[in-house]
Amino acid sequence: MLRGLRLKLHVTTFATFLVVSTFPIAANAQTATQKKPWEWTLEERITARSDPTLAKERVAASRNNDHESHALNAETTRLPADVVSGRENPELFLPSELMSFLLSTLTESSSRDTLSRLNPSLEAFGWKPSSFWQDLKGASTDYLKLTNDTVSMARSKKLSSQMCSARIASLNAMRRKYSRFDEFLYTTVAPDQTLVSADLRSAEWLAWMDGGCK
Repeated sequence: MLRGLRLKLHVTTFATFLVVSTFPIAANAQTATQKKPWEWTLEERITARSDPTLAKERVAASRNNDHESHALNAETTRLPADVVSGRENPELFLPSELMSFLLSTLTESSSRDTLSRLNPSLEAFGWKPSSFWQDLKGASTDYLKLTNDTVSMARSKKLSSQMCSARIASLNAMRRKYSRFDEFLYTTVAPDQTLVSADLRSAEWLAWMDGGCK
């Protein structure tokens, strides 16, 4: 797993954004929680993630958790609007967010040890690690190039949008190649991630981002 890593999610922060769809605040929570994390629908994830009451409960719970409390202290000097813990609520991560975390392991700053720690999980899924990493790099060529471009230039709205779209394209490519890819994301990548947000994202924004910022 990606143990001990603090990975930053590449997302856009446009002042205005395209509304893709809206979701009802009320959801059948009992039905959703009976599912495994990778089985949740995007609507279920977004409904729970954007609910202000549930977000406050997650923040309160994180303050009583030694691991998450450390993450809070490291990420912010004021009480955040939301905390998504991969240990406690992996189902609340969007697939695109987990894909961003995974792609961060392919950057030059990521150690070879980080990749090797994921290999036992890949083998448990019946996948050959060397083939998996090769496929991931191949599916993410455009995204990785855009990521490298951000090192030499300021992140513009256009570049951020292109990265968002390229990330979704790489996610869908891996889904086509590996039928259990989402299960891998939620069982192997999610548990060691904590996402601390200063602002509570709306359902519309979350849907827009996971739709490739289109």
